[in-house]
Amino acid sequence: MPRLTPQVDKWLLRLRRAVDALKPKAANTDQKTVFWDAYKSLADEHDKEFQQRYSMDLDTSLIFAGLFSAVDSAFVIQIQQEIQPHNTLPIIVVAQSLLYISLGSTLLAALLAVFGKQWLMYYSAAEERGTMETRGLERQRKLDGLRKWRFNTLMQMFPFLLQLGLLLFATGLSVYLWTVHLSLAIIVLSFTSFAVGSYVCLLISTVISPESPFQTPLTPFVARLLPTTLWMGLKDSLSRAATHRSGRFVQRTPLACPPWIQASPGILPDISPEATWLPRELDSFKMFTAEFPQPSPEVPAVSWVLETSTDPYMVTIAAEMAVTLQWPSTMDLRPQLTRLRDSILGCFDCTPLGNSIFRLNGIRDGMSRRATHLGRAYCALRCVHQSLEADHDLIPKISSLRFVGLDPELANVLQILEVKPDVYVSSDAPLAAKWALHVIPVACRRYEDSEAKLRALEYFLHQFDGEIPNLDPSSFADYLFCVNSFLSATRDRDMVWMDKG
Repeated sequence: MPRLTPQVDKWLLRLRRAVDALKPKAANTDQKTVFWDAYKSLADEHDKEFQQRYSMDLDTSLIFAGLFSAVDSAFVIQIQQEIQPHNTLPIIVVAQSLLYISLGSTLLAALLAVFGKQWLMYYSAAEERGTMETRGLERQRKLDGLRKWRFNTLMQMFPFLLQLGLLLFATGLSVYLWTVHLSLAIIVLSFTSFAVGSYVCLLISTVISPESPFQTPLTPFVARLLPTTLWMGLKDSLSRAATHRSGRFVQRTPLACPPWIQASPGILPDISPEATWLPRELDSFKMFTAEFPQPSPEVPAVSWVLETSTDPYMVTIAAEMAVTLQWPSTMDLRPQLTRLRDSILGCFDCTPLGNSIFRLNGIRDGMSRRATHLGRAYCALRCVHQSLEADHDLIPKISSLRFVGLDPELANVLQILEVKPDVYVSSDAPLAAKWALHVIPVACRRYEDSEAKLRALEYFLHQFDGEIPNLDPSSFADYLFCVNSFLSATRDRDMVWMDKG
């Protein structure tokens, strides 16, 4: 048999790898493994773009700093000859001082750019040992450190220092030329004034309109000090007032539905300050004597995926993971709730009726399970958001639809989104029952009428009567907490508590 050449062996190896890649892979049932696989793909894509963007910016800053410092040094040396120990003109001293400060800011920017290169290498350095989960947690820890220590703000300082150095150089040169020749000084000063005026106009355009492409390093700082102009503030106020009036009602199509998922008209989720009001004596009452549990280590990674990912598959995996985690009681989850709201709406055929008003005409094909996972995550994170002393009008609002043939688990999700605890429980879905027990206390706050609350309690006890023997200690503690939420007010912080057992 003739022996194959190395080139043919290489082709065959590539062909074998391609065939193996096309083979269907076995489904992975481990929820954590599935999430960390998706997380790694998203993180690699994000980090590649992150490294490329900042590396190019740092390279540009280093090249500009090198060229500019050479030009600045030449003028410093030229003017240095005119400085004497005594009888030196003050204007010469001022010009030389400005040039020295300009050179110093440029060299400082170059030094920080070199440090920035090292910081990027530290961020991209991967651990050689550990599981995929361990590496993912380490990577998320580094990313959280970048956000906590304002890495992006510091990186914006490099071009700002270079621009400041250029301004000081032009000012110092204009001052020096004033002693040499008046015409030269006027020409340089005119160009400097024109450049400064153009820069200010670009800065104003970016503050007024976020869509402006003329972004500058000062834009984020000025936008924080002056978030909007007077007329834009008035426009936003009128827009919020119109949304507040028109966003409280949503048109819905009355269709037949199973008896356990009947709902009254309303917008989702309809949470008002009156519904979440607690008596003062409850502030000093603590149902749990132990310290609040530590958040799950996966919380930052899941939160980041929900906030940044645009892949529906990854958002669904993160949503499925979010339901099982212990979230901190002081975490602002507006971006995550907004992303989940938009993803839930994407599972239905929606007809826009106005500002933040939609009519859901039906579930899309193959979207039932995805809508269920997204809705569960939305309700679970809403429990966390409820614990914040925030304006409840800022909680994202969505609309729901009831129709024949709806999956029972999705019907339960829509019931909880409607802020009603009338859920249907089946022994075939223990995870769904555990989730429902965790989020029902939020829905209990909807009932202000004691008779309606007692009827809801009776329905709740009837639904879970057959499930009590199958509940684990943690779920049984949730069951008792739900019963207590029907009978008395509950603390927001206690609702966030996952393992109440």
